[in-house]
Amino acid sequence: MDDHTIPLRLCLDERPCLVVGGGEVACRKVEWLLERGAAVEVVSLAFCTGLTAPARSPVRLRLTNAAYSSRDLAGYLLVIAATDDREVNVQVAADARRAGIPVNVVDVPDLCSFYVPASVRRGPIEVTIGTGGAAPALAGRLRRDIEAAIPPWYAAYARALGRLREWLRGKTADIDTRSRILKALASRATADRLADLPEEAMRERLQALAEEELGTP
Repeated sequence: MDDHTIPLRLCLDERPCLVVGGGEVACRKVEWLLERGAAVEVVSLAFCTGLTAPARSPVRLRLTNAAYSSRDLAGYLLVIAATDDREVNVQVAADARRAGIPVNVVDVPDLCSFYVPASVRRGPIEVTIGTGGAAPALAGRLRRDIEAAIPPWYAAYARALGRLREWLRGKTADIDTRSRILKALASRATADRLADLPEEAMRERLQALAEEELGTP
């Protein structure tokens, strides 16, 4: 199964996505989509408190209080079925496939055309672990291992390196020189020396190191 899949990063910026189901599992999928900037419609006869909390922003979340019925799903970027009713899940999957839209049915790999991998996020860094739907528990354990290996301060470090990359573009047009410097400053030794600094101090220190490499004051 996983031999026929490819890893992708899909831009969800305010794109419409559909989640069918209103329970705790659906809520986790909605959170995942909202965190990544999607506009989410949730269709269900009932909604858990996680979905109806007053703090929720109404801008990118719409709750439709209705039973799912077969429909044309054209216009959605992707669809997730997260109900405990197999017949509904099968219908959602069939409707999505007919419309040519990626669909994920939670815990039913055979009905999925995409899988939601376990992931570790540190700011702009994201590491995903997938098993093609075969072993979610294993993916979860590997995620915890990776979380321990990538400390939270790496988020600031990655952003500081990104700002340095832009600064270097203005300092030298030589791609090989920029690449050499960035690889050196992305080393574990450099990272460990910067670990206790705030982000702006990281950026300043990285720029000073880059200037030494460039031979500029």
